[in-house]
Amino acid sequence: MLYVEKHDHGPVIAIKNVGQDVKEGGIYFRYVGETRLIKPGELRQISAAREQRAVAEFSARMNRVAIGKEATIDLDSGEVAGTSGKFLIDKSLLPSIQFVREGEFDEKKGAPALRLIGDVEPVSEVERERTRIIRENVTPDAVVRNFLRNEKVAEPMQYIHFQAHAQRKWFPVWFYIDQAQSNATEVAEDLRKQVATYPSSRDALVDRLAGKDAAFRQSTGKAEALRGKLARGEIKAPVDVDEDVVFAGAVQALPTTVKPKDLESIRTILLECLDRAQGTDSRSSNRRGAIYRAASRLDELLYSKK
Repeated sequence: MLYVEKHDHGPVIAIKNVGQDVKEGGIYFRYVGETRLIKPGELRQISAAREQRAVAEFSARMNRVAIGKEATIDLDSGEVAGTSGKFLIDKSLLPSIQFVREGEFDEKKGAPALRLIGDVEPVSEVERERTRIIRENVTPDAVVRNFLRNEKVAEPMQYIHFQAHAQRKWFPVWFYIDQAQSNATEVAEDLRKQVATYPSSRDALVDRLAGKDAAFRQSTGKAEALRGKLARGEIKAPVDVDEDVVFAGAVQALPTTVKPKDLESIRTILLECLDRAQGTDSRSSNRRGAIYRAASRLDELLYSKK
């Protein structure tokens, strides 16, 4: 008597021709007394059984997660969550994570797996706020652009220290003091200890922190007319580089009475102006200078009184 064992992971597909009976790509099924190409009914049963097994396995895994025996990992955010808490895996590590079979932890077998060393602490909603990692070299554009985008940075003091090593005088600073949870007195004292590439830039920044100088500059002509409109909440974005200069001049002269929501609208528009001032010619450089000072005035209005 010939007995054929049931395959655990059907259906069975032929991978090559065998004589005239078995054709490559055919799905075969053992019927009573014969093996032949499968019929639609039996194929549907096999497919349904596979789906049921998959659902059962997934349900069992979710039950283990629910009772706290296992956790889940979100491969987009890096969040590992379970009933006892959650923690984050840095996104830069996610592509490098290697999965190992349960019980196989010998480093000699396959690629190394991610190991967790130390204590795991729950992540609060505040700590989950997106953090932008500081660049290896802070640039003038980064200092201004992060402010205009309202980006949270990892090391805000480094963006302040950079200003002692830049030729330009006008950069947002109060925004980074707020992120560092510091104050003007402490930051000024810290800056005085820095070995500055441009001592005049450092000293100018210290004067700003002491209230001896500000990015405010009185506007004239078209800029003055526009300043009045901005102060009244009549905000319209410029459409070309010439209007960008007028807009920046008007922002530099804004009074302290401008509403916060209007300041945020101006902040977004200044970012668009900055995007149009990325050329290498002298005119683009001059426009960037005007936009940088305008951003510094906006920085004062939004953050210096916090």
